[in-house]
Amino acid sequence: MYESKQKNDKCIVCVYFGNVPNYYDLWLKSVHYNKEYDFVLITDSIVPMSEKNLTVINMDLTSFEKLARKKLSMKLSISYAYKLCDFKPVYGIILEDYLSDYKYWGYCDLDIILGDLNKFITEEMLEKYDKIFPLGHFALYRNTPEVNNRYKLKGSVFGDYEDVFNKNKIFVFDEGYGINSIYKENGFPIFDDYVMADIASRHKRLKLTKNSKMQNYMYQMFYWDNGKIFRAYIDEENNLSAEEFAYIHIKRRRMQPCEFD
Repeated sequence: MYESKQKNDKCIVCVYFGNVPNYYDLWLKSVHYNKEYDFVLITDSIVPMSEKNLTVINMDLTSFEKLARKKLSMKLSISYAYKLCDFKPVYGIILEDYLSDYKYWGYCDLDIILGDLNKFITEEMLEKYDKIFPLGHFALYRNTPEVNNRYKLKGSVFGDYEDVFNKNKIFVFDEGYGINSIYKENGFPIFDDYVMADIASRHKRLKLTKNSKMQNYMYQMFYWDNGKIFRAYIDEENNLSAEEFAYIHIKRRRMQPCEFD
């Protein structure tokens, strides 16, 4: 029986199957600095869970698929972990037993390091928007039956959600052409600005993706400092500047193990 240790009104779920990345401790540390959020990690790995605002629930992919079928009352296919991308917008229903008491719920991946979420997700934004952030590696939703069932509405370029959930390929339903299209087609309030450092996977050095619509510089570095994520860079006029992000998404790249205080 799941016993909630809820302390906040916002909960972020991470569902991850397989060996956790070697920078898991960095994700864990960034969870610690966001004490106004509760976190639930559902995984088949044995991981450290030292943070008071983190609950780890051991479950394998087969059990999660069975739970999804039960909660959504439909046939579906989750034969490999990456397919979970298509189900993230319905975690509010699949994982309602863990999320029902929260005013807001969301999801995140393990290949991100969180910054100061309170700076980028304000009370004014929470009042105004039903969905905050556009990408699949982190998003926050208002926790109401109406919002949680919007995945059924028209607007997705993929057509009927049942096709998305039943087919074995990845649609990326958790992003632009899926749930975000439904929001925009129906005029639902969504905050979709790029305030995160979304790192391109095809470069060895850390560079922002083209979708970020932010300039990359020849001399730039990303760093974590006391619970915040920054980029420092030297611009074309040789000025040293820095800017803060809500989080950094390092996109499953291999990283050297490291520690920070």
